[in-house]
Amino acid sequence: MILTYSISLKSTQQELLTDMILIFVISIFLVYLVMAVQFNHLAHPIIVMSVIPMAFVGVVLGLFATQRELSILSGMGIIMLIGIVLNNAILLIDRTNQLRREGIPVNDAVVRAGKDRIRPIFMTTFTTVGGMLPLALATGTTGNYQATMATAVISGLMFATLITLVLVPAVYRTFNAIGNGFGRLFKPRSKEQKTVEDQAV
Repeated sequence: MILTYSISLKSTQQELLTDMILIFVISIFLVYLVMAVQFNHLAHPIIVMSVIPMAFVGVVLGLFATQRELSILSGMGIIMLIGIVLNNAILLIDRTNQLRREGIPVNDAVVRAGKDRIRPIFMTTFTTVGGMLPLALATGTTGNYQATMATAVISGLMFATLITLVLVPAVYRTFNAIGNGFGRLFKPRSKEQKTVEDQAV
């Protein structure tokens, strides 16, 4: 009887884990699709989503520090983080694009966007952490389950917010440099360039 119950419990957990992974993949795809339409660019959503692995690192560190398990509820917290964490990166990328459309160079636009958006980013983070903190500190049977999810959200969000201010500008500049390199590679040569090359030969 006990053996049968443990086997059914393991199979249920495996099914929940499989469903969680499927939900995560679908959410990543939908988030990318929405951002690609909004930004009208295929690379900018990738820049924004580069923050997601950092959120995972924050979740693991937070759960390890509080001695809590990586469970199904903490997995739900990770899925919630996908939408919450990306807001900060979207603020940075959107402001950087606005400044670049005004003719500001990439490096200056990235630095100025960070200065302009650092207060909204911290305000968003602190309000979310403040709202989740009572749930993370809850005790009792129900609190133990919910605290795992809240801890995952708080630790992942705080760690990703700090990394966002460094990682997103660096990835943006990297993608911009790669795009410029491909642009020069496939850009048709002008008549003046051909004349100079012919004279050199």
